[in-house]
Amino acid sequence: MTQTSDYYDARADEAEAAAGRADLDNVRDREMRSAAVFRMLADNVRKIHIARAKAEVVRQERRAAETEKAVRARWEAEHEASTRSPSIDGEDYGAGSCKAVCNEE
Repeated sequence: MTQTSDYYDARADEAEAAAGRADLDNVRDREMRSAAVFRMLADNVRKIHIARAKAEVVRQERRAAETEKAVRARWEAEHEASTRSPSIDGEDYGAGSCKAVCNEE
């Protein structure tokens, strides 16, 4: 089960309350150490959530860039194919092939 930062904060609050009620110094110290650890765990969970959110933004931006690149490449390929002129001898010389075959400048 994954623990949330709220869970750890609640455990820290409980430990601090127990430390306040403790009569013995060693019990109070133990509860305060527990509270400190629970606060640290809560902070770590928050940092992990932030890092995951940032990583997701980076992944989405990368996917968008890859999609845009693929769409542009496809459009350029289709555009190039639609602007080609057929040559006289059946060979495909690309755009302006008549000039290449007829030696026109």
